[in-house]
Amino acid sequence: MPRLGTEDGKKALFPLPPLSEQKRIVAKLEEILPLVEEYGKAQEELDTLNNEIPEKLKKAILQEAIQGKLVPQIASEGNSKDLLHKIEAERKKSNPKFKPLPPVTDEEKPFEIPESWCWCRLGNVFDITMGQSPKGESVGKNIKGMEFHQGKIFFTNKWIAKSNQQTSEITKIAEPNSILLCMRAPVGKVNLTERKICIGRGLCSIVPLGGINVEWAYYLFETLENDFVKKSTGSTFKAITGDIVKDEIIPLPPLSEQKRIVAKLEELLGEVEKLKR
Repeated sequence: MPRLGTEDGKKALFPLPPLSEQKRIVAKLEEILPLVEEYGKAQEELDTLNNEIPEKLKKAILQEAIQGKLVPQIASEGNSKDLLHKIEAERKKSNPKFKPLPPVTDEEKPFEIPESWCWCRLGNVFDITMGQSPKGESVGKNIKGMEFHQGKIFFTNKWIAKSNQQTSEITKIAEPNSILLCMRAPVGKVNLTERKICIGRGLCSIVPLGGINVEWAYYLFETLENDFVKKSTGSTFKAITGDIVKDEIIPLPPLSEQKRIVAKLEELLGEVEKLKR
């Protein structure tokens, strides 16, 4: 432990001004130090604002994207109502028991979208698999089996990183190129997976149908986080159910426009990332 000896302290040198100058120094310091403190607070506020700007800008760009304002509509690309009907018809054909969720009412629509777009419920155009946790003894770092994810611990900016846990009890699987949505603690966070993984109760897997662009869907889900948080319930920790996810209303653009939206988003969000450096 560093310490200063008494004798060393007594021998320490210091500059001693005349008494009158001491008083003038004190008066000047009392005048300047409040300004220094005020400047420090202003700098902290500026730093906070600079840190917030990229995230606020990203949210604004994503909002423009899901409202159909980021790229122009092209008539030859058709309309998404045909896409919606095609997906529903294919689902009925493969599963006669499939019942489409109710249409979106005018009262439910939160904003205007282009005429070539349509509103629909998430469960009609995505295949949703709820996670299921395997038994504790079947999960571990040294267990041979499938890569296992329980929540967002290995989430990155977009594509989920590799877990250090495997499970020998395969419960529910998220297929490659599917969206991973956090169902609890925290609600609404999303990532993509490029490989097959096993998922526990903290996640659900969402697979786009009918050729829906998975990266467009990823950006869409980023805008749904706050809505899912508002609908979450629980006292110990907040969570959402599969029915809440299925019933969520979303704006659906034509397939070709989805690709153009993704390309524009990657261009603009890349510039936003540069602001953080």
